Amino acid sequence: MKPTSHSESVCGRRTAQKLGPQSAANRSIHVHRASLERQVLNALARRRAVGLHFLAHVLGVEGEAPSVGDSPSMRLRPPPSEGTRHPSSLALGTLADLTMGHAIRTNMPTGLRLATSGMTVHTRPVLDVSGSAYATARVSWVDVERRMATATVQIYGESDELLAVGSGSFSALPAPKGRILRDIDWSRLQQGAVSELRLEELDDGERRIWEAVVRRATDSADLQETVLGVDWQTVSPERSEGRALVGAHLENRAGHLQGGAAYGMIALAAQRAVSTETRVAEVRVQFLRPGRRGTVWIHARVLRRGRTLAFIHAVVEQDGAQIADGMVTLVTM
Repeated sequence: MKPTSHSESVCGRRTAQKLGPQSAANRSIHVHRASLERQVLNALARRRAVGLHFLAHVLGVEGEAPSVGDSPSMRLRPPPSEGTRHPSSLALGTLADLTMGHAIRTNMPTGLRLATSGMTVHTRPVLDVSGSAYATARVSWVDVERRMATATVQIYGESDELLAVGSGSFSALPAPKGRILRDIDWSRLQQGAVSELRLEELDDGERRIWEAVVRRATDSADLQETVLGVDWQTVSPERSEGRALVGAHLENRAGHLQGGAAYGMIALAAQRAVSTETRVAEVRVQFLRPGRRGTVWIHARVLRRGRTLAFIHAVVEQDGAQIADGMVTLVTM
């Protein structure tokens, strides 16, 4: 979708200089909000045209149909505001999850729900790479009844530098009652089938997604924080706690909390529990039960912290039950 012009941002610097630092902060919020609004509308338009869930589209994930003998691959094309940074844990986790699922679906009957039961991603803690990335996946094995499968994934940067490797285990389940899970036709993106979408054209469900994300706009251009929408509290040194509201903006096609979103919450909570600057080296998550619409709580606790590494245990809970359990290794900077 072609971005609309935002003339207010052109003259914002002079106004901010005249009115002082508080006005500058407001201007930053306003500009970020305008950019975020365009991103959300573009993601909703792609969701209409292609399918899949909103989270993948707003992060910039795109699939590619594999040629015969090729490994299924997906790309991460983040919005301009995210394009000069190392891909976030939310983006890497979502990309890894979807790419492995994409590979496994080629070996499964159509129309099934593919549930992620466990995922591990090892990340190189590099500092200066583009936010763009691509991932390829291979199926390790599929059981004879085609109910369970495992896969591996490799994620590369724009210059073909290896950013991360991972593995995952998946279960094939019937689609939820009343939902039809169709194959994703990624070719529609290349065919120009995505029409520009205006705010007044959103239906009720799309409007709720819009409001859930755009209302979180702050002076930070961190898309990960904005989309996850976690309200963080400092419990004590080496502990973090937060809560988030799961809505359609964080759901997969089955109507459950998307695995990449839970992965991102766990990684972010781990970094919040360590007071100094860190980079994620490894995230290992077990998905214990589906997360549904409503409030989830995220808790993280530092198990051990050395001079270069920190080990954190983090969980995502809903209604008093764990829905995801994770172990995170961080490199302290």
